Amino acid sequence: MVRACAVAACLGLVFVKVGGCAASGGRPARLGDAPEGPAVVVGDWDDVEAAVRVGLSRHELTFARREGRLDSARLVYVVHGVRDERGTLTVERVGDPGEGQVEITISCRLDPATGEARARAVERDVARRIERLRGEVARPREW
Repeated sequence: MVRACAVAACLGLVFVKVGGCAASGGRPARLGDAPEGPAVVVGDWDDVEAAVRVGLSRHELTFARREGRLDSARLVYVVHGVRDERGTLTVERVGDPGEGQVEITISCRLDPATGEARARAVERDVARRIERLRGEVARPREW
């Protein structure tokens, strides 16, 4: 009887541990994943808007409008969240996109109550999406 209880307890711990790992696999970047400063990535400039949409959606954010034309070197997205967060996401490039891939800098500013760590995580998720789209015509979302 004691042995059966011990086995059941061990199996319960295994299920909790496995379930916890599986559940955390799709979460957005956390504080520990996001170093200080804006994210810099090399990629295709024409992938920026798609990457912004996906990166923001991972954090329950979207953009209300874009300031700047898609062919300009700097785009500013006015960001809104489901919990009424507000902010901006700025994307700048160095180089001519007609000559191939360019260096892209992504910086995010959100309400102070939202937290600096969340802004850094948004930057990293947009940068990761640009990296995944580099050289691709299309790519499914990966959480």
